[in-house]
Amino acid sequence: MTPTISFNGITTVSRLRNGYVKTTAVDLMDLTQRSDTDVGVVQRVLQIQPITSRNSLATGYIELPFNEEVLRALAVELIAKADSLAEGSMKIQIEAMRAVIDHEMEAQSMAHEDMIDLLDEMVHQTHGDDTAAFINNQGIDDQLEALISNGCRTALMRRLCVLGIHDLKRLNDIHDQMIFELTNQGETEVAS
Repeated sequence: MTPTISFNGITTVSRLRNGYVKTTAVDLMDLTQRSDTDVGVVQRVLQIQPITSRNSLATGYIELPFNEEVLRALAVELIAKADSLAEGSMKIQIEAMRAVIDHEMEAQSMAHEDMIDLLDEMVHQTHGDDTAAFINNQGIDDQLEALISNGCRTALMRRLCVLGIHDLKRLNDIHDQMIFELTNQGETEVAS
């Protein structure tokens, strides 16, 4: 079976020999082929072929030598790019949750000490005593990162509703607005 990597609804444009094609995914094929340079020698390659917006294989492709060093080097570069995206996304998530927390404290919905107690408690529940003690000593942003990266954003929002004066819809609206502003701010900075 050929693994297909979908672009999750994003369409790019690939340049092939005879022009451009809209690309929505790529197929990865592990192939064995005859060498063009050494008669009788068979080599293994990884073929990457675009899938068009019409869900068919494009006529062009790229072949990488099926070599551990080459494939690991490619993987390292791709993982580094993914990590940089995740890091930016995490920073935005933390800033958005920080905006919700600041809103709750400014509206006197919760006292600062109550907020700190809530975050300390939730981090202890998700990370255990030793790790939680370290995270809790680092500050609110590190606590938020620990909770968000463990899928606890919704649980935190619900706890804020129970302890505060605003409903979940209001807190989600504040969070979503901040995500929107931070995301568009990044695009605006790149454009200018």
